[in-house]
Amino acid sequence: MNGDGPAAGPVAASADHLLAALRTHRVSARELADWHLRRAAETRETVNSVVWWDEERARAEAASADARIGRGDQAPLLGLPVTFKESIALRGSPMTLGERSFIGRRCTMDSPLVSRARRAGAVVLGKTNLAHLLSDWQTANPVYGRTNNPHAADRTAGGSSGGAAAVAAGVTPLDIGTDMIGSVRVPAAFCGVVAHRPSDALLPRSGQASGLGDPVPMGVYGPIAHRPEDLRVAVSALAPSSRRRARGAWRTSGWRSCRVRRGSPWRPRSSRPWRPWRCGCARPAPWWR
Repeated sequence: MNGDGPAAGPVAASADHLLAALRTHRVSARELADWHLRRAAETRETVNSVVWWDEERARAEAASADARIGRGDQAPLLGLPVTFKESIALRGSPMTLGERSFIGRRCTMDSPLVSRARRAGAVVLGKTNLAHLLSDWQTANPVYGRTNNPHAADRTAGGSSGGAAAVAAGVTPLDIGTDMIGSVRVPAAFCGVVAHRPSDALLPRSGQASGLGDPVPMGVYGPIAHRPEDLRVAVSALAPSSRRRARGAWRTSGWRSCRVRRGSPWRPRSSRPWRPWRCGCARPAPWWR
């Protein structure tokens, strides 16, 4: 399971290879969780990619995954360590977006995508760093500090998703970030890993936040991993199983439709028969307090 890059050994292996090793009992989910948690601690000062982790729950999920594997369960991400960007709702975790005024804000529930990852068998290690309010091409903020490039600490890891540095450093085989105009793809290119921005309606979009509020306009979840094959595994596991459910993903984004009232000054000037305009209105976000 050795891989190339800043890390060596099991922590540098691709998600696809680790899943194969888990299914053939060459490694246990508990061993993988321990290895990656240890790697997160080892790189805390040099890379600073993971900003929050829940060791107790991760080890409990790993033990549950081992039991499921022993029973022959074939869930697509069963036993695989996964991290999520700090701006994604994960029950019990902070969601500050790197902004000091948001310190103390905690997630009260999992986002739909986190719930889907757990059902697929993922072992959730914790959360990765991000740019301040998700609005920079580097991963640095006043709350968690700067994430360094694992290949050269004096160079940027890109942004706004610091999970690319975590993958490159061997801290996690799979990170889920968010992307509007390059927030997983740019840091992946900087760190020598791969990322994918799915189509808008492929994955549920609710349960994420940014400096623009919740839901995030045009913002989607996107996986970051070592190899393109890993991206296929992640998207296949997290995407709805039917086109009908995929079309419904947009409706879970937290937006609702409303009509501009008749006689509005925004009525379009046209000789064609007038039809009410439709606009998007954000619902109050239930993910944190």
